[in-house]
Amino acid sequence: MGVLRGALLGGLLVIAAASNSYAQRGFTWVPSGLYLRGDVGGAFGNDLTFRDTSPGAANCLLCTGRVPSTTRDTVIFGAGIGYRFAPMFRADLTVDYMPSFKVRGRSTGGPLPGTTYNADLSSLVGMANGYLDFNGFAPQMFGPLQPYIDAGVGFANNDLQTSTGNIAGAVPFTQTGSTRTNF
Repeated sequence: MGVLRGALLGGLLVIAAASNSYAQRGFTWVPSGLYLRGDVGGAFGNDLTFRDTSPGAANCLLCTGRVPSTTRDTVIFGAGIGYRFAPMFRADLTVDYMPSFKVRGRSTGGPLPGTTYNADLSSLVGMANGYLDFNGFAPQMFGPLQPYIDAGVGFANNDLQTSTGNIAGAVPFTQTGSTRTNF
């Protein structure tokens, strides 16, 4: 693993040196400087299973039961501001928002099997990103495409709104939602 890591670091140093060489020779196919970006994307539904995080607690909701669930598709909106330092290196700060990701499920097992629920999940994500653009190495090689490798750090603020449903298919309930931020 050490040899691979050394080869990768050596390659990155060669790339960095080459980028300086291109920049000094007037290699300006992509302008350097400030840029703005806008993003639109999608989050696609998936099947998932919820479990109680404290199944042995006296106030457990699901206890040893599970809630097989489905999610629906939703849209993601984003915006950012960045700076291109050289033809192959750029960085930006972005904010993305995913409104109303619908979650639905029905419990199996536990104290009240057959309990149904519905909830909305929204998420706000902030990222600091760095990019290595391959077109900076060979500008005409990829045509109109701009392949890149990126790395980033950030946070996600997830808001599970109020859940509603029916306990054991008969008694309606409402459960307060929760917000959590992760880094």
